[in-house]
Order: sequence, then structure tokens, then C-alpha cells
Amino acid sequence: ALPIYTYQYNGGFIFDERLHALGQSNRQLAQILMADNDVMCYADGAEPKSIAEIASYGVNICGAKKGPGSVEFGIKFIQDQKISVTARSVNIIKAYRNYSFILDKATGKPTKTPHHDFSDPMDAIRYSMTPFFFVDGPKVVAAKAAALPRHTISFSSIGREVTDPF
Repeated sequence: ALPIYTYQYNGGFIFDERLHALGQSNRQLAQILMADNDVMCYADGAEPKSIAEIASYGVNICGAKKGPGSVEFGIKFIQDQKISVTARSVNIIKAYRNYSFILDKATGKPTKTPHHDFSDPMDAIRYSMTPFFFVDGPKVVAAKAAALPRHTISFSSIGREVTDPF
């Protein structure tokens, strides 16, 4: 897993990769996350068993809601924000520099579907934005500004091993 700490600051967001926890068991990941148990953690909603296991260790965690259009909406939402990334966040920086979309074979133009390469940090960033928009059936809707968290932790790739390309 790649925990990404997200902070609201000065009208924008700061993304901070404090550690790269590849190869950690869910129990080990829970121990890491317990150090910041006063914040909400968001994980890949497609991993409910891993989320339940991590929650059973006392971590405040939920799955990021997904639905039709949520990836595209999340990407556009993030593109519209003032974003800063800490210098130690090398995987986030590499992902931002290399993130791309699949090209349409007929036209050669980018589609709305991102390549999987370098997507884990970007997915985690999208998950951290879960409080700012939500999936409402077939629609993705922006959330109201009231009661939004100032600090979240998010990550992707729980419950599966990821090959580190770095």
C-alpha cells in the first residue's frame, strides 16, 4: 500500500507520502495507520475484506465509493484544485510526471481511461478526495463544503502485491 496523507491548506491540498508500505500485511498496515487514528482513512472500495480486517484492528477506515463516471469526475476535480506535493513524495511526483491515458487506436487521441502504470498513487489521491464528492447512483455529485476533513489518509493496492517500478 502507498499511504498518502492529504491536508487542506490555504485553499488547496498538500499530498504527503510519508512511507511506502509495499509488501505489508493488513495487520502491519493497520499498525502504521494507528499512529494517526484521529483521521479518516480511505481505501480502494473494491477491497471490502481488507478494509474490514484493517478496521477490526481499530483503524478509522472506509472504502472510497465508486460508480460510473467516478474516476473521470475525480480526475477532473483534482485537476481543478491547487495542489502541492511534498519533496519526499517521490512516488507521487513520478506518478504525476508519468500518468497518462490510453490512446484510441483509431484516432490516436487520449481516451478518458487512464493507463494502469503509475496509477496507484493517483488512485490513492482520488480516494482522499472522497469527502469532496460522492457517488449517488449513476451520478457523481460534489459535496457541500461544511464539515469536510482537514486531514485524511488514503491508499490503494491493499490486499494485493504491487510491483514497484522505481
